[in-house]
Amino acid sequence: MTRTLVVIFLFFIVSEKLDAQCNDNRYLNEIFSSARTFENVVYNRPLHLQGACLIESNVDTTNFALDIYEPSGDTLQKRPVIVYAHGGAFLIGDRRMVPIEDFCRKMANRGYVVVSIDYRKCFNVASTEAAVRAVYRSVQDMKAAIRYVKANAAILRADTTRIIAGGNSAGSIMAIHAAYAKEPDRPLLQATYDNPDLGCLECSGNTLQHIGKPNAVINLWGAIVDTVLIDAGDVPMIAIHGTADGLVYPTYDTPFSYPAFPKLFGTVPIIQHMNRLGIENEFYYLNGEGHEPWLLNAPLVDTFSNWITNFMYRALLRPAKPQVTFSQNICERDTVTFSVNNASATSRFCWNIQGGNIVEANTNESVIKVYFDNATNAVVEVKERNNIDAISEMQQFNFQVKVKPYANAGTDKTICIGDTINLSGTGGTTFTWLTIDWLANFNTRNPIAYPQSTTSYIFKATQNTCSDIDTVTVVVNPLPVVVSKGNVNICEGDTAQLEVVATGNILWQPSDFLNDATIATPLSFPSVTTEYTIVVTDNNNCVNEDKSKVIVNSFPPIPQINNFENILSTVSGYQYQWYRNDTLIPNTNFNVITPQQPGYYSVRISNNQGCSSYSENIFFEMPLSVFDGENDAVTIYPNPSNGAFIIQLPQKESFSASVFDMQGRKIMEQNFSVGEATFQLQNLPKGVYQLHLNQKNKFYIRKLILY
Repeated sequence: MTRTLVVIFLFFIVSEKLDAQCNDNRYLNEIFSSARTFENVVYNRPLHLQGACLIESNVDTTNFALDIYEPSGDTLQKRPVIVYAHGGAFLIGDRRMVPIEDFCRKMANRGYVVVSIDYRKCFNVASTEAAVRAVYRSVQDMKAAIRYVKANAAILRADTTRIIAGGNSAGSIMAIHAAYAKEPDRPLLQATYDNPDLGCLECSGNTLQHIGKPNAVINLWGAIVDTVLIDAGDVPMIAIHGTADGLVYPTYDTPFSYPAFPKLFGTVPIIQHMNRLGIENEFYYLNGEGHEPWLLNAPLVDTFSNWITNFMYRALLRPAKPQVTFSQNICERDTVTFSVNNASATSRFCWNIQGGNIVEANTNESVIKVYFDNATNAVVEVKERNNIDAISEMQQFNFQVKVKPYANAGTDKTICIGDTINLSGTGGTTFTWLTIDWLANFNTRNPIAYPQSTTSYIFKATQNTCSDIDTVTVVVNPLPVVVSKGNVNICEGDTAQLEVVATGNILWQPSDFLNDATIATPLSFPSVTTEYTIVVTDNNNCVNEDKSKVIVNSFPPIPQINNFENILSTVSGYQYQWYRNDTLIPNTNFNVITPQQPGYYSVRISNNQGCSSYSENIFFEMPLSVFDGENDAVTIYPNPSNGAFIIQLPQKESFSASVFDMQGRKIMEQNFSVGEATFQLQNLPKGVYQLHLNQKNKFYIRKLILY
């Protein structure tokens, strides 16, 4: 079994389990046994009439107790509570009278906590005001009992938002008034203000800081002083009353037909009023039945219990039918999120899926993800189980899972940066590419892509309203590195050393005049200028190239040496170097030279490309009248000079001075009468000149530098 199938199988089991969790029948059936877990618990210490109850001011503090019935073995932490008061015309009865205890146990068997209370009874039956005060005192006691439940909710594990006040006959009258009478309504019960003042509705019996208003009412053949006490938005009620009840009339009349008692509105006008206001209710009007019908017909305890719990389940206990948000367009192979709106964190949700499988759920299953594998008629059902284990009505959705196309974007591609590639998508009747980076046209099946980096392209294929996507990744590899060291200059016949930095296989093109066209440092020996293209291919078959040129330079013409008045010169060049007897003469970098010694002289001239030509050797014989400058006493200073040179000869006689440029041309000549003179050359261009001195047939040659 594949992992996917295992996951689906496990979630199918979870789905079945979740649905089973919402099949409990708590509250609707007697699934527990019950026990009276607390007995004779004092909840109320009000002022109670003493003696024959004829004098309203004759009161003393009296303890009133309650019994608590709970479902045995129940582990639920929050449970609804019924606070129940027995009947007896506010004169007789107690919390365990028949059939009250039986009723309390039956409701506890269904999962309720049931609190059966005693309360203040006894009044002057001859006084209408006393009857009103008796009702008012009992209402205070009912509210005191509800306050007690709220104050001890942790011990009782009571849900204080679901407290039901109920009773039969007089107990029902007090429950009804505890639910609907508000403090501003007290003037309707005028007799409660004096003789003495009985205090506010919440001001008797105990000082627990809670409000004694219930959340629903069980009305078993009860009545109310006036239906105007019931306002729109008030709590729901279930009512049972016999048509032949002659003690507490179902219509509007005096209880027991006793003139001293005030007239009361029975169940019929109560329900009519609630219907006008839109208050939820349920009324069982028992044809021919009189007062306390269950006393003469014991099975009615079961019947009434069922009616009561069914109504309370709908009106108070169970949560509303879940409202769910999900996509209305569901296609095969979709995973759809179903989310309960405003879901309570204390509830759990139970799902039944037909046509799909739950693949994910949050903690309380208020949000699930369902995978629909095939096009089919699907059903999704959900119920809510709240914190008191009441189950909502089932919410059901029926829909068609539509056919979905299969999108196919093809296999992944690999290109080199700068290349283009054709993508190809199939499936659906309409289509588009959702990734449009470096895409020529995203609304065609086969667009041209030219990504500059690795890119995943999403292809969407649509058929009707169902879409599928697929992804193809174009891996873009970088080009290999190829960096030439640049052009190389050589002279005709020389060899060039080429060099390139590359990551990949190298090929020099053309391969002519190379010792190896596949290495990074080949030798090149072209006869003419040649440009090479270096092509580099890496392991991804990506190609990059650079260029390098070998420039072949010509030699300058072979120089000729001229001898003019014992000065050697040659043709113009870019650089010069003179040699004597094939030995380099230092500092002879001009095109003229004045030999100082006899010997074989030659010159090398170079062009600006560094190519050189050599002259033939010529022999130079020193003239007898020429003295070696190093052994005579001729002095010239400053030299170099910016124009004025002072010349001193060894003899004090007259002499002649001639100036030649480096091409051997005489620039000027001047005679001097003594052996020391100043020679002015300011008008000549800056450069190097030769000075020829002649004194008494002695000949001297010197170099002048003018700057």
